[in-house]
Amino acid sequence: MTRMYGISSDSISTMFSSLNSRTSSYGNSASGTTGSILADYASIRSGSYYRLVKNYYKQQGSDAKSNIKSKNTTEAKTLTGIKADANELLDSATKLMGTNFDPKTDKDREKVYDNLKAFVENYNDTINAAKDATNTSVLSAASSMVKSTAVNAGLLGKVGITINKDNTMKLNEDMYKDKDGKMKEVDMTPAKSLFKGVGSYAHNLNASASYLSMSATNAASRVTTYGDNARMTKANDFSSVFDNIV
Repeated sequence: MTRMYGISSDSISTMFSSLNSRTSSYGNSASGTTGSILADYASIRSGSYYRLVKNYYKQQGSDAKSNIKSKNTTEAKTLTGIKADANELLDSATKLMGTNFDPKTDKDREKVYDNLKAFVENYNDTINAAKDATNTSVLSAASSMVKSTAVNAGLLGKVGITINKDNTMKLNEDMYKDKDGKMKEVDMTPAKSLFKGVGSYAHNLNASASYLSMSATNAASRVTTYGDNARMTKANDFSSVFDNIV
């Protein structure tokens, strides 16, 4: 038994025996089939078939990379935005912790109002930005903020801050200003409980905002140009196989 290119003569006979059976069933159609097989074999030997397939899967890989890059760019922007909003919330909560809640003048009262307003705006920005996140640590930190706010809803209401159905806040401007825009005298005792001292609402929110900022930073650093390589496997496997053909 002779061998050619590692294939035995018996194997060759068996392979082409099907052509003989086709001849008896379809007459001259076998010659057309043989020609087609030989043409395919010639294209494989010349490398034409390889180049065609390689180019196809190379294009598929390029498209997949482009899609993943676009997705990860969007995700990175989202995480960067969350970090920025969390840092601003952290700053506004820190300002409230240092606010004088025994205002004596209109200027002092206006500062209290401005600090509360900035806090509410930054809180809302952070909560809304976190809604677009997919990272579990980021979502966990945002959830902690929402829960802490819900627990303190009663006291927040006493300083004119209500909680909306979408977990954002709303500050009642009428509680602090009359119709002419002049500052009113408001009892700030609830505000002291909320925003002063260790263990206060503002103190706990600071911790959550800091963790949220850190989580967003860490998540963004893991989002690379093409992200999770596993997503590229299906698109690249075929191309890599053909790359190894000599």
